[in-house]
Amino acid sequence: MKYRKLMFGLIIAFCVFAVIAAVYEQIELSSHDTSTNTVLENQASQEELRRSFNNLFNNQINLNNFDTSTIQKIDASKEIVYSAYDIQRTEENKYEVDIHLPVVNINNETASNFNNSTQTIFADKATEVLANDEDYIIIYNVTYTGFVNGDILSLIIKSTLKEGSDPQRTIVQTYNYNLVTGQEVNIYDAINVRGADTGEVSNKINIIIQQAIREANSIQVSGYETFQRDINSDIYKLENIDTFYIGPDSKLYIIFAYGNNDYTSEMDIIDI
Repeated sequence: MKYRKLMFGLIIAFCVFAVIAAVYEQIELSSHDTSTNTVLENQASQEELRRSFNNLFNNQINLNNFDTSTIQKIDASKEIVYSAYDIQRTEENKYEVDIHLPVVNINNETASNFNNSTQTIFADKATEVLANDEDYIIIYNVTYTGFVNGDILSLIIKSTLKEGSDPQRTIVQTYNYNLVTGQEVNIYDAINVRGADTGEVSNKINIIIQQAIREANSIQVSGYETFQRDINSDIYKLENIDTFYIGPDSKLYIIFAYGNNDYTSEMDIIDI
């Protein structure tokens, strides 16, 4: 009799635990859905963000009245960022180029590293395009923009490249520099300046990319080719993010420019 009571007691306890667990899971799922919906509702569409991003590029730097007189420059007669290379040229059956390459005119190692990166990613390609002897046309455009917010200079360079029958690719490179300390600004510094929480930023990235994956899958079902994202890719981890800038509205923008490594112009933009 005692054994049967014990069994009944255990069964009832198990049932109660199962009900509590189910309710808790439902609450968690509901909370997650609410969080996801809130992020998506408050985030501008990717189409809007890309349009705004592409409209930024004017080959100028907005200093926002920052006094650069105390910064040690390489060329004292020029500003801290200026266009060192401007060329518009068309060679029939060879190339069409519209290139504006900036240089960071600051005399220290951090700025030198920025300029070396620009040389490797953009200038070397420009030289290659202008020497094109292939049997196809290359279309290459490079443009830039930049902003100073507080002590931070954000410089953004964008290029589009179309080589023959290959898909067009869009490459984006950003440099973020603290004008007071002379140091490079990393993503954690930028998040801190923005007053955001790293956990919330990571969560927002995850939600936006998951949404992009769903939209891409929906398009692919319709028979169209789309760029395939992998939500488990390390590129979405904060410690690996190096393409970002603080914009004219003082917001932090994280750019996942997939054309940096693939033949695509697809990108995702997260605003913080």
